[in-house]
Amino acid sequence: MGGYVDRRGPSSGIADQLEAHVVTFTDGSRRFALVVLDLICVNVDLAGAVRHALVDLGVDESWVCATHTHSGPETGCRPRGAETPAPWTEVCAAAVRQATRDAVAGELSGSLTATTVAVAGVASVRSRPDGALPVPVDLVSFHTGHLDGALVVLPVHPTVLPAGSTVVSADLAGAVRRASAERLAATGRAPWVVVVTGAAGDISTRGVRRGTDPDECDRLGRVVADQVVAPRSPASPRHRRRSVATTPS
Repeated sequence: MGGYVDRRGPSSGIADQLEAHVVTFTDGSRRFALVVLDLICVNVDLAGAVRHALVDLGVDESWVCATHTHSGPETGCRPRGAETPAPWTEVCAAAVRQATRDAVAGELSGSLTATTVAVAGVASVRSRPDGALPVPVDLVSFHTGHLDGALVVLPVHPTVLPAGSTVVSADLAGAVRRASAERLAATGRAPWVVVVTGAAGDISTRGVRRGTDPDECDRLGRVVADQVVAPRSPASPRHRRRSVATTPS
């Protein structure tokens, strides 16, 4: 497993599945794919393999990123990067290729709204004992007359599970995905949800978490979902709209 230098031993089980998500955008002439993988990191060779796998699927440009979970496979997370260990280059490229096929096949014409929400109770400055603070979470909502999907950008290190944990998990990103999907499903529809880890810097859950187990992941996921995807008033901060054709797998 990757993520912690002082972790002892291999994985002992699965708390929740690691996932590959793809959201595609097209203007009818060119297509962009946002690829989000539940990994500790994405190195140059893995990003290149993913991009190569998408060439014949009509993808002109792509961004390949990791949620930075510390409870997944070791993928060569070193200063200045490293070669991705086998078999993860091939495994990830194949998963992304299938996800992209599904995304392209299901593209819909619609619009998006970009909103920034100050979220409390999920983040703190790691280097300060009193560092709890609200963080700006970006929410990009995709609409085709109704809400079809949500892209959440959360600038918090997903490190609820500690080095002593040996279960595979998407950690905080996965918990926010699940909780957000549950909140949105309560409206009678089932919009898709993709969670990206933003520029976290020195920000993690260290000063606000009440435990270091999957249950605490789930609690923090609900904390975020209740503030980000729950219904908000028209006074919610910073809305921007533009047309887009998009769908994820």
